[in-house]
Amino acid sequence: MNRNVTDKNMSAAGSDERRAYQKYKWLFDNSIDAVFVMKDGLFIECNPHTLQLFNCKEEEILNTSPVLFSPEFQPSGEKSSDKAKRMIDIALKEGEHTFDWTHKKKSGELFDASVSLKTLNFDEDILLMAVVRDISESKFVVNFKNLADESLIGVYLVQDGKFIYANNALLKIFGLENKNVKDNILVENVIHPDDKEVVTSNIQLILDDKIDKLHYEAKIVCPTGEIRIVEVLGSATILNNHPAIMGSLIDITETKSTHEKIRLLAHALKSIAQAVSVTDAHNKILFVNDAFLRMYGYENEDLAGWKIEDVRSDKNPAELGETIRIATLTGGWEGKIWNKRKNGSEFLAYLSTSIVKNDDGNTIALMGVVTDITEKKKWEDQVNLLTTALESAANGIVITDSNADVIWINDSFTNLTGYRFAEIVGKNVRILKSGVMDKKYYYNLWEIIKSGKVWQGEIINKKKNGDLYTEEMTITPVRIDGEEITHYIALKQDITERKKYELELKETKEAAEAANKLKSSFLANMSHELRTPMVGILGYADILNHELEATEFKEMASNLYESGNRLMDTLNLILHLSKLEANKLEIEAKVVNVDAVIQSVVKQFQKMAELRNLYINYSPAPHIHCFLEAKMLKDVLTNLVSNAIRFTNNGGVTIELKNSGSLAIINVKDTGIGISNEVQELIFEEFRQASEGINRRFEGTGLGLTISKKFVELMDGKISVESEEGAGSTFTVELPLYIENNETDKTEYRANTPSTIKDETNHPLKKVLLVENDRSSREITRLFLKKLCLLDFAEDADTAIRLVNENIYSAILMDINLDSGVSGLDVTRSIRKIAGYENTPIIALTAYALEGDKEAFIDAGCSGYLSKPFDRKTITQMLMHILEKNQK
Repeated sequence: MNRNVTDKNMSAAGSDERRAYQKYKWLFDNSIDAVFVMKDGLFIECNPHTLQLFNCKEEEILNTSPVLFSPEFQPSGEKSSDKAKRMIDIALKEGEHTFDWTHKKKSGELFDASVSLKTLNFDEDILLMAVVRDISESKFVVNFKNLADESLIGVYLVQDGKFIYANNALLKIFGLENKNVKDNILVENVIHPDDKEVVTSNIQLILDDKIDKLHYEAKIVCPTGEIRIVEVLGSATILNNHPAIMGSLIDITETKSTHEKIRLLAHALKSIAQAVSVTDAHNKILFVNDAFLRMYGYENEDLAGWKIEDVRSDKNPAELGETIRIATLTGGWEGKIWNKRKNGSEFLAYLSTSIVKNDDGNTIALMGVVTDITEKKKWEDQVNLLTTALESAANGIVITDSNADVIWINDSFTNLTGYRFAEIVGKNVRILKSGVMDKKYYYNLWEIIKSGKVWQGEIINKKKNGDLYTEEMTITPVRIDGEEITHYIALKQDITERKKYELELKETKEAAEAANKLKSSFLANMSHELRTPMVGILGYADILNHELEATEFKEMASNLYESGNRLMDTLNLILHLSKLEANKLEIEAKVVNVDAVIQSVVKQFQKMAELRNLYINYSPAPHIHCFLEAKMLKDVLTNLVSNAIRFTNNGGVTIELKNSGSLAIINVKDTGIGISNEVQELIFEEFRQASEGINRRFEGTGLGLTISKKFVELMDGKISVESEEGAGSTFTVELPLYIENNETDKTEYRANTPSTIKDETNHPLKKVLLVENDRSSREITRLFLKKLCLLDFAEDADTAIRLVNENIYSAILMDINLDSGVSGLDVTRSIRKIAGYENTPIIALTAYALEGDKEAFIDAGCSGYLSKPFDRKTITQMLMHILEKNQK
């Protein structure tokens, strides 16, 4: 079915059918959602909104599969092709089906969508109609936006240096009330130049996971040029697969200013030692301090009704008095001036003037400071100035007497609690009690402040309207002349939103930790469930390969064995990557002869190269040592050499080892197909290959080079590649050289080969107990070891304990997961308590392969550790070594 065919069919239909079709076609074309029709898994028709949503042309989407407009994998980890087939099958079976899906636009951009499938019967065809709705924004933004829009604190979401979201409170702080985030508000455009480095540094630190959260202060510049100070909090998040930062921003300009004024005024009133005069706007003297009176020789009564010019000398220019007054009204004046004492003597003084305004911005006085003073200003003036400063404080302030009865509050206290001055003055502060705090909490608070100490803490109080809120409070006792406490001053800050945010952060952290535990448990279970059946698969394949005589069947067994090993390699790569991502991979570093490691790798691949008619060359360099983990280095080189052989059809592989002075340089060169410049950086990324997609030319997970790079970096080295498509590749590994202090420091690496063992038929077979609940594993182990020992079997813990008590075994092979509620570790601990088995070798056989498992096995009493699946050579060599050691 396509649009032309449909139109043609409808032209031949009856009028009712044509009207129905026209109605359907109008709805189809004008739907706000992307709507398309599929047949046999391919798009055969779509509406205009589909082309807009996927950013493509009609001919680019018709007759294609949904997989073409999807990433390779869905967020669940399932391949898009597999999940698409599964969803379509459900829809065909049930008639309709709705599910979430991650789509990909033609540009490659990913977006989340809700997809509804419904079957349609057309002629004799069964079609699927799909309705696709973009939910990318709603999925993340709705909850966040609902919470943030009404917040009185600025809330933001920043990505790639610009604001993706800013609530009204934030825009108001920035002075951008008439703008929104669609106007591309850049972070750098609102930050003051002095603080750009601080902001940039903090953003980079949190995006690099070097800090858990943002918390700093910075200056911003409003469009009007006004500079404000803000406190910034934030944490890293992910939005549309890209890192972002979300958080809150508080304007602390007024708080900073108020605190500074209080600090300066308090300091001035306590330590000022200069003559101070206060006049009205017309220079009439309102107040002078004692230092002023002493300096000029007057009494206060002498100055009644005087203007400040009356104490100045005639030496000054006639217009100077008015000049100073006008300058002071506009900000202030400083300079030298001649003054005159009561006795007529004149002196030159330095005058500094300033203007004093009330909360409404009106001028209430002019202040002049002449010289140093030693006396304090009068208490009236001091109280007036302090009151003005405290009233303008952003935090709530309450002053009580020694019984906690309210004497004074500022406006911020009213804003915080709802109580006006007349409503609360004279009442006890217990009026704010919420009833949810423990009585002992208040008791401890009072014990502290009654002892004269400052109390700081958080408390839940109740507003006038009954709402509860959390405040951060500091209570300072006040003593008059060092005697008993007469007053208490409490500074209050509403932290309700902050506590809510902290709770959300805690819940988010706990959820993340739970998810991490779930991931670890899942990996452990998957490791066990995949490795255990591989014992049977690889074991039987190995035995058949050795026992069968027919060439055809031997080849089948060999292919089965190789395929099983390939699956195990993939599993091991995934587990390695999981350990690396969780930072749980520990290095057991030793001094290693790098040449010996390379030679063991060359020997390992010699036969493979010969089978492909390729050479593999290496010139030994035996005196180069590094301090690292030999197995990790061998894994890196094994991957590089394996890739080199796999991607080379003619010629071969050359390995070079050289000393550059401070580094050991290893080059792995091949004459293979090479790598284009465009993908050379991608090959070190997870699941990326030079050849990708359904038409890729080579097998593999795309994890080998990723893990190799991480391994090299863990060993303080680096890896790089030089290549040209069609001309081969050179992978270079650089590792720090180890400089020997003496011969005793050197530990040579040796290939993992067994010591020479005598023919087992030269001495009686030893009895060995295998504790294993998996039938295939028991049978494979029996076949592997039938010529090496007499093997008894126990399927569960009780049988194992009984057999150990009835027999004398030279060794015990212990499966860890017995699926009976009692683990192999529990059985091991019980066996160690049986007389005669304190030192008997017990080897843990397990499909668990995560970091820390080996240590747990040893701690439980196991002598060694063998990971499933194991081959004949590995288990026989380990057991032969144990039996020979015990025999000696």
